[in-house]
Amino acid sequence: MSSQKVDKIQWVQRTAEKMQVNSSDEKQRWNEYWLEAYFSLGGTKSNTGSKPCPKAAAYGLWYLGRIVGSNRTKLKWSIEQIRKHLGKNAAYAEMAIGLLEQKDYGSVHALWQEVQFLYQQKLSEKPAHSEQGEIALTMLLYKAGLITASV
Repeated sequence: MSSQKVDKIQWVQRTAEKMQVNSSDEKQRWNEYWLEAYFSLGGTKSNTGSKPCPKAAAYGLWYLGRIVGSNRTKLKWSIEQIRKHLGKNAAYAEMAIGLLEQKDYGSVHALWQEVQFLYQQKLSEKPAHSEQGEIALTMLLYKAGLITASV
């Protein structure tokens, strides 16, 4: 039986909608709704639906009010605050948005290299060695016009 690819934009939007309907901003709830949305969209593998990096990046973007239509107040947190309160993947996603607003990146790999450099520079902390879906998801949302502007 082949696995059906899940529409990642719908996945994020369904999770965000469920958070709004249930008046929650808790990460634990996001994680539950994330997996529910994955399966409701035809996903079949729980390990795919539970991948932590894209899930954490999406939660961070949603929490910060960066996802269009989420009805969240946009928070203007520093990258240090994002890292401390929402984790590395949210920080990577926020940095990726800032970079995408400055120029078009032809590939996730090229964007990830810039994010790694910027992360090390701004936080004096070694970034993850490889991209695990968080930058790809952020780039997809950005190119689809579903990310609010930084300004």
